[in-house]
Amino acid sequence: MSGTALADRPAVRDDPEAVAWQPSYTQGSKRAAADNKPLIVFIGAGPTGYRRAVQEGRLSDELVKTLTDQCVCVYFDTKTEDGRKMAKLFEVEGPGLVVSTRGGGQVHKTHSAPPTTDQLLEDLKAVVPR
Repeated sequence: MSGTALADRPAVRDDPEAVAWQPSYTQGSKRAAADNKPLIVFIGAGPTGYRRAVQEGRLSDELVKTLTDQCVCVYFDTKTEDGRKMAKLFEVEGPGLVVSTRGGGQVHKTHSAPPTTDQLLEDLKAVVPR
């Protein structure tokens, strides 16, 4: 299966935790481009694995607000075949995430291990719309 076909498949969205998850990578990429916002791809295991994409194991209120207001987010579950394939495409082996530039056009930073919430917020400062 090609990366494009895989990107069209639904991402996992079982536990919303106030983040407006996009249903697929393709839709997230389109939204990021249209809104000129960075695309954040969370990779974890299980329906709430995105929480383990940061060291604290939960998304802080400040991080949720930043992600919701200034970013476009997609989550892939590595317990699914599609999630494992997307993790491989992004070269993330465990919980981690990928932060793109505004518009989702280029990778700004890849965290192949969970950063702290403060580290992620610092990364986002470089790419969020001002």
